[in-house]
Amino acid sequence: MPAIPQGGVLMGSISQCFVLDVDWSAWSAIATFIAAGVALYVGVLPMLNARKAHRLRAQAMAEVLLTSLSIQGLHVAATLNVMRGVLTPQLYNVAVENVKVVDIELCRSFIPYLDAFPVSTAKAIGSCLAQMDVVLRSQKRLLVAQEGEDVVGDGFSPLYVSFLQVIDHTRRELAEQLGLLPLPEYEPAASALVTQMQDMAAGRSPVVESPRPEGR
Repeated sequence: MPAIPQGGVLMGSISQCFVLDVDWSAWSAIATFIAAGVALYVGVLPMLNARKAHRLRAQAMAEVLLTSLSIQGLHVAATLNVMRGVLTPQLYNVAVENVKVVDIELCRSFIPYLDAFPVSTAKAIGSCLAQMDVVLRSQKRLLVAQEGEDVVGDGFSPLYVSFLQVIDHTRRELAEQLGLLPLPEYEPAASALVTQMQDMAAGRSPVVESPRPEGR
């Protein structure tokens, strides 16, 4: 009878059992799942980073637009305080120049970032753009008053009162999304701007610097 190598039968049995007991299809499925997860992560990560960067740019643009609208609203509020009753031509001309701060292009440049904000923001920006367009069209019809030609300024009121309301609504919407409520009032900056306008009309101040509402 031939000699059996020591441990040969035992080792062969263990090897055979090990081969038979491992479910290689399960391990293959797990490896495929892990590979798919890694591929998905690698593919999605740039999209997530791009979305985060877009959101940060949108917030920055919202802050820039909020500041611009605050300055525009300040000028409109000051002009409404001036354009009452009969004005001298000098004061009228200064007031006309003062309301030419309307910046529709900055508002338009915010449109690509609306997807980072709720629908209410898009509606506010849309209303603001529409009102800005009306105001800019009306400014083309504003004439320069001549010396000795007094002007009744009340004709400004309806259009610019409505415009100021739209600006304030848009400002509040942006500030709410940015967590910057409550917004500061236009006073006392508007009164200071009125004084500067009156001084300029009287020839006492050749340069008018735009004061800003406190905080924004």
